[in-house]
Amino acid sequence: MYYRNNIEKFNGYRARARNETLEERQERIQKRRLEAPAKREHAKWRAHIRKTLGIEPQDYEKLFVEQKGKCAICGTDNPGGNRKRFCVDHCHDTDRIRGLLCVSCNSGLGYFKDNIDLLSDAATYLKGYKVS
Repeated sequence: MYYRNNIEKFNGYRARARNETLEERQERIQKRRLEAPAKREHAKWRAHIRKTLGIEPQDYEKLFVEQKGKCAICGTDNPGGNRKRFCVDHCHDTDRIRGLLCVSCNSGLGYFKDNIDLLSDAATYLKGYKVS
């Protein structure tokens, strides 16, 4: 539908592509990448969450506001690592979004394979060695 409504735009793209060499095309693309890295990074993130998690950026922002910009488990306001955004935690069985987590908490759940019994056993283990 978009293509049909913007046929002139796409015809222009084709015409430009036919009239430039591979080197000219690569140079144009590299120039565009250098001019707007933040815009490209944000576009890649949007595509990633849509494709892998099936959510829109607005859904992420809604969760972020609901959680007051903090990890749902530990409450930190730092996503961790070199990340700018929190991880979107989801159930691997149902694909249901559970919340936003920092890298540490998300990795921890992953290492325990989202198994509540394992997590409970780990908590019991740690409590046995807690120094008062």
